[in-house]
Amino acid sequence: MKKFRGFTLTELMVALAVIGIITAIVTPAVMKIKPNKNKMMTKKAYYTAENIINSLVNNQLFYPDMSDVCYDDSLKNEANGIYCALGFDYTEEVKDIDGETYSGSLKFPQLFASKLNIQSGQTDTQANLQAGVTTTDGMTWYLPTWANKSQDPHEIKVDVNGAGKGPDCTQDAEGCSADDFDSFIIKVQADGRMKIRDEDTKAQEYISINASVSKD
Repeated sequence: MKKFRGFTLTELMVALAVIGIITAIVTPAVMKIKPNKNKMMTKKAYYTAENIINSLVNNQLFYPDMSDVCYDDSLKNEANGIYCALGFDYTEEVKDIDGETYSGSLKFPQLFASKLNIQSGQTDTQANLQAGVTTTDGMTWYLPTWANKSQDPHEIKVDVNGAGKGPDCTQDAEGCSADDFDSFIIKVQADGRMKIRDEDTKAQEYISINASVSKD
């Protein structure tokens, strides 16, 4: 009868040592290629905002083209009720296909929020929009009111892993850094132009890397 020979203690120790060496070599490489969730969510948040802003500013129902008024001096007569409004600066009341009305300083944030998949139980009141509404993917959006005739860019702040889950700060905030942040700010112009603010350099890097890859 043939007997099977088992491993000796020395052979087992050698095998364990080899496994340990391989683990020590491979682990740093694996950690480097491990997806950074905040990085992915930052990209997702930016392109979500970009898609929503483009769809809104180009929607003639919500923001009609006022260029004829804006570029024809003979038509610029606010005394007769004509106001040269471009893009999101047009705060007159409008209705969507469901009959919901939007107007005034809440027109932009409420329309923007209507395009998000907001968690159930949250409403688009001014208090909630400024305190932050959370979407089904866990991100919290802080949406600005839009004052009529404002020439300054408005800021949308996004906490990509949700409020209250830490660190709840932008990279330039005290206690945060470029390697440890979960929030960034998007500046939006009335005509739909948008950019990540200058202080959020890491978020800019995430977006620019993605853009450069897509162009290749």
